[in-house]
Amino acid sequence: MMKAELHKLEEKYWQGKTTLEEEAALKRAVAEGREGLSDALLAVMNDATAAGLPELGDDFDDAFWQKAESRDASSGGTLLPLALWMRFAAAAVLLIAVTTGAFYFFQNEKQNIETLASAEPEDSFEDPEEALKEAMEALNFASEKLNSAKKPAGEIKRFHQSKMTITGNPMPSDKK
Repeated sequence: MMKAELHKLEEKYWQGKTTLEEEAALKRAVAEGREGLSDALLAVMNDATAAGLPELGDDFDDAFWQKAESRDASSGGTLLPLALWMRFAAAAVLLIAVTTGAFYFFQNEKQNIETLASAEPEDSFEDPEEALKEAMEALNFASEKLNSAKKPAGEIKRFHQSKMTITGNPMPSDKK
């Protein structure tokens, strides 16, 4: 195998696209010490050889699936029940958290309501004359604001009367 072919085969190997025959050819090239192979590939192949990893033959997939299908269902079926129990545990934790939160929230609201209900209104003024003076100022302020709103309302009424006169439908107060 030429240097360029080995380089292309090595690239294919790193992409995980080699066949078993191509990998065997690469292993032979490493064992023969051919030039053109990267140090990384040499290290990987030498480490695999030194570790004594078993060779996977063509019948590996068939043997794996036969063993997996022949396995007794009761001998290792803890994965599904564990996942099921984890779901129940998560649901229980969530339920406890929501219940506890709601309990404390409503307890706090109940205490706030009880505090407000038992609280006696406090007078903000000691002197009744001062309270009367403050109340009069507030009422005068409200009265001024209401009176200031009467002017635009009067303009609207006058506009409406003019419109009704122009259209020939006088207002009931205009009739004599």
